[in-house]
Amino acid sequence: MPYCYAVWDIDGTLLRSAKAGLYAFEEAMLQFFNKTTSFDTIPTAGRTDWFIARTIFERFGYANASSIERQNFIELYETLLPAHLKARQGLVLPGVKEALSWSQQQPQIKTLLLTGNTRQGALAKLTHYGLKDFFDFDASIFCDFDEERNELSRRLWLNLQTKQTSLTGQQILIIGDTPHDILCGQAIGAHTAAVATGQYTLKDLNDFNPSAVYQQLPEPETLFASLQN
Repeated sequence: MPYCYAVWDIDGTLLRSAKAGLYAFEEAMLQFFNKTTSFDTIPTAGRTDWFIARTIFERFGYANASSIERQNFIELYETLLPAHLKARQGLVLPGVKEALSWSQQQPQIKTLLLTGNTRQGALAKLTHYGLKDFFDFDASIFCDFDEERNELSRRLWLNLQTKQTSLTGQQILIIGDTPHDILCGQAIGAHTAAVATGQYTLKDLNDFNPSAVYQQLPEPETLFASLQN
């Protein structure tokens, strides 16, 4: 059976963690550098954890830090994240569980992640909010040393083509809340569904010409219509 793929972002699309990730990064900075900085001047929406880590290192004058040093910093962040998730009152966004439950009942739709979170960061967030079992983690794409989201979508495309050689971009739907999600989907010719449940407004998202844009997730039949045609 030829499959279609519903590919989800996490933060601002599936859930809001009440900035647990940023607080975990802040604690990691204190432990790693004995310094802190304001995240108001660090772009995070739609960015990868490795992009955020590089920006932090540059902010503190360690632009030439080795990949091992950055990996150690990321791993410290991952160990701190679960406690911050428990300490803050986040939420699963409206329509998410309905959409995931509906797609789980469609044998032709595979549900994956394409996220700027590391694998361990994604696992911590989705486990905490009870969403982990909806996703095929082995086929999903996480931030593994990647700084730009288009690198993630290119890896997704290459991985899926090894499983389904006749795959076209029209069999993939990228669902996210930032222009970065839209652009990474367009880079591989995928359908894109943008939801204004994060930092960007409907107008902001519309300016990037997604296939569809919503204030919040619509009914599953509407959201996944492009994968059923």
